[in-house]
Amino acid sequence: MGLVFLDVVDFTQWTESNGDHAAVDLLDDLERSVLREIRIGKGKIIKRLGDGFFLAFPTASQAIRASLEMNRSILSSLEPRGLSARISVHTGRPVIWSDDIIGHDVNVTSRLLDNCPAGTIVVSEAAKTLAERRLRTVGFKFLGTVRLRGVERPCLLYAAKRVRRGKNRIPA
Repeated sequence: MGLVFLDVVDFTQWTESNGDHAAVDLLDDLERSVLREIRIGKGKIIKRLGDGFFLAFPTASQAIRASLEMNRSILSSLEPRGLSARISVHTGRPVIWSDDIIGHDVNVTSRLLDNCPAGTIVVSEAAKTLAERRLRTVGFKFLGTVRLRGVERPCLLYAAKRVRRGKNRIPA
């Protein structure tokens, strides 16, 4: 299963400056973009998280592809407002509990956002390894090894970006 967290960067400060009604308008625009892309990628919104979303997809490749499209799509709503998003992608076998998904892999995906620069889609090595053969127009740039809060093992992080057909790497 591909797991995705999406977060709007600096949303709290933006809402303080622009007001709650503007925030609701922004979130409506954001949700429309997210819903369009998850339908295409056969994903599902697991939770709305104020200024973000927790999403699940059948595979890591679908999660990465949808994340790239969501990022492109939501920029038209965020950039004119001086905002950006950050997205994390991981994979695993979480536990379905009622209408929620829980477990270690969900925690890892969430913690990846702590190491995600604005405007970036970070992908764990596990998700990259499972997906890269299916994603010929996606390149992965190694960002480094990080320690995630509450997670014993270090995590190798990559940035995912669209590349021209035929290329499978982003130059360092």
